[in-house]
Amino acid sequence: GKFNDKKAVIIDTRFNGGGDLVADLAMFFTGIPFLSYETEDRVVGGEPTSRWTKPTLAMFNESMYSDGSCFASGYVDLKIGKTVGMSVPGTCSFAGWERLPNGGVWGVVPVSAKNKAGEWMENNETDPEFIVKNQPDVIANGIDQQLEKSIEVLLKEVE
Repeated sequence: GKFNDKKAVIIDTRFNGGGDLVADLAMFFTGIPFLSYETEDRVVGGEPTSRWTKPTLAMFNESMYSDGSCFASGYVDLKIGKTVGMSVPGTCSFAGWERLPNGGVWGVVPVSAKNKAGEWMENNETDPEFIVKNQPDVIANGIDQQLEKSIEVLLKEVE
């Protein structure tokens, strides 16, 4: 993509309420370089071209549910990269929702998931490597403490 010349990337998955991107994201961020295209003077590309092969850092928070929880667990279990933020509730499951005639909503979780260790993911939190809680009075002034920590951690990895 247009950012292939960057040294690293921060993946902000905070507030991911679900959706089914876990496999696509995990696959994209687990590329292993195996070829480089070069001239005498410089590297002009490489393989794989459709996967990220450089360092990543994922930002997590306590508002990640369903597929957001699945991604956090997979990212940590696969040791894809560093993590910053707050613990993610264990809610990796598939829910079905039905509207009731009175306007209410009824839901059921017919399928849950187990992590790489074979543990049920329901109520099994995923903790980031660096715990950082955004303070309301600080974030209200336009300062994202989790993002600042993420930048600091990732810069150390690429220097």
